[in-house]
Amino acid sequence: MTTEPTSPPAATTRRSEWEKLAVALLGLAVWISFRTERRILHDTRTVTVITNVKTEAERAQARRHRDVRDDIAEIYGVAVGSPLDVVPPTSRSRASWIAPVEDPNRRLLPLRHLDRFKRPLSVRLTGHGTALGVAATGLAALAIGRRRRLRSQRRAALAVAAPDVRPSRSD
Repeated sequence: MTTEPTSPPAATTRRSEWEKLAVALLGLAVWISFRTERRILHDTRTVTVITNVKTEAERAQARRHRDVRDDIAEIYGVAVGSPLDVVPPTSRSRASWIAPVEDPNRRLLPLRHLDRFKRPLSVRLTGHGTALGVAATGLAALAIGRRRRLRSQRRAALAVAAPDVRPSRSD
């Protein structure tokens, strides 16, 4: 009587739950990284931070007495430092920007609102750090899934080769 070689059980050739989890986590990491870069490219704006924001009456008076060579920010308040690149936390946060009538492309940001905005580097570090953590978890899940698959294939091969011998717990 001849014995034909048997193939491993079908359960070992399919993806395990761990491997499915790993693929989902790696996909999530790519998505997080993509969204982070998209947000930085799409939402980053250069703003001039101002303090002592003036009222409408003070702005009108400053416009009348303004020299053409003066900075536009002086009409709206006192400019602090050089322009900054910031990323707003939400699209509604853009309402706190001041768009000067004299230069509609320029954005002024009152100092009291600056703490709500983030710098692009911190957004990038947070986003990619999160993506890296998710990817590492996915790779760990993949390693666990592969190890479990190899163990089950080894046990199945031992069971087929020597049906009367039980595999030991050490492997």
